[in-house]
Amino acid sequence: MSQSIESLNQQFGSENRITFSEGEGGLSRFKLCHKQNSVEGYLYGGHICSFIHSGEELLWMSADSAFAKGEPIRGGVPLCFPWFGPSEIAGLPQHGYLRLSEMQVTASFADEGETRLSLELPPSAVGVSGDFAALGIRVEICLSNALSMTLSAVNQSSDVQRITAALHSYFEVSNVEQIDIPALHGLSFLDKTQDFKQLQQEAPFAITIEHDRVFSNTPKRVELFDPGKGQKIIIESTGNNNTVVWNPGAEKAAQIPDFEGTRQANMVCIEPACALDEAVDLAPGSTFELCQRLWREAL
Repeated sequence: MSQSIESLNQQFGSENRITFSEGEGGLSRFKLCHKQNSVEGYLYGGHICSFIHSGEELLWMSADSAFAKGEPIRGGVPLCFPWFGPSEIAGLPQHGYLRLSEMQVTASFADEGETRLSLELPPSAVGVSGDFAALGIRVEICLSNALSMTLSAVNQSSDVQRITAALHSYFEVSNVEQIDIPALHGLSFLDKTQDFKQLQQEAPFAITIEHDRVFSNTPKRVELFDPGKGQKIIIESTGNNNTVVWNPGAEKAAQIPDFEGTRQANMVCIEPACALDEAVDLAPGSTFELCQRLWREAL
């Protein structure tokens, strides 16, 4: 059931801290504020499009993104769930149904320490059949001196469900050829651009060609160094078995209709994920949880 902007502001709004409005394409938009930080996003997909930390935008958005039901939003933080990549079931969408579904606001909170918004996608709202329809999905967004996101789901079916997932964060960078991700130096990865060949990451992590790399056994704190901006973005994660690094490269970006390919050099995705053979087998009644916490610091 759709929630009107008026009812959202009346029930869950908080003056200057939590507001709802009509966004691009008529989709319902939310904004959270806490001191110098702000987050904007959409109930459609539980999708965050902007995170301003101490005056600096950390997320990349494509100006060519569609804001229309049935189409994913390009950029920000898409929530890939309950599968990451193509579905094993014919006819189901890439990266799962969550990013194509309208979530419901269930709670909000604001005090001196944080601003929080809770979203839910109940099984009855899911337009797919089979086991996946028995997942009760929640998204918690908490803004303080950092942005925390938690994607969780309860298996309400009587069978084990195999889940893959990712918090597909697009980060704004000065030049993708000049960044570095030191925490991944020396680690092995599967290269999806080379038929899942296993390779080892060399230093520095400068991106000059298409990257689609799935790392295993990564640390729970990964730092994205950006000398051009004089900052590093910190990504702390829990619940993930992998870290994915993606940039389409200039040639492929130009072929993606909603990508705004000319700005490919200004983005990189670093994604806490459970992917490929490191999927999660979720027992009946059990809860899956994937979290990340983001902020920036000066170099």
